Amino acid sequence: MSAEGFFGGDWRSRRKEDDSEVTEIDVAVEELIRAELSSRVPDDGIFGEEGGATSGSTGRRWIIDPINGTTYFTHRCRCSRTISPMRTSTSRPSV
Repeated sequence: MSAEGFFGGDWRSRRKEDDSEVTEIDVAVEELIRAELSSRVPDDGIFGEEGGATSGSTGRRWIIDPINGTTYFTHRCRCSRTISPMRTSTSRPSV
């Protein structure tokens, strides 16, 4: 999804309250990852850069940054990356 947007998709970007940039691709990728996590590990928490926090009951939390380097992404610079979600717990993070 992010590669399709990068290489020619038609999408918009806007400024968030903290003045950082967010694209429709950021939001769509995070929603896709959230939906998949919710179906596979429904009791885990999720924190996404675009969608905020969803609490869980397992002590595990997934952290999502859909596109690392959104400004580079909007300028079609290949410096941007899609980030895989990371799971944290009281013991140690895992990717």
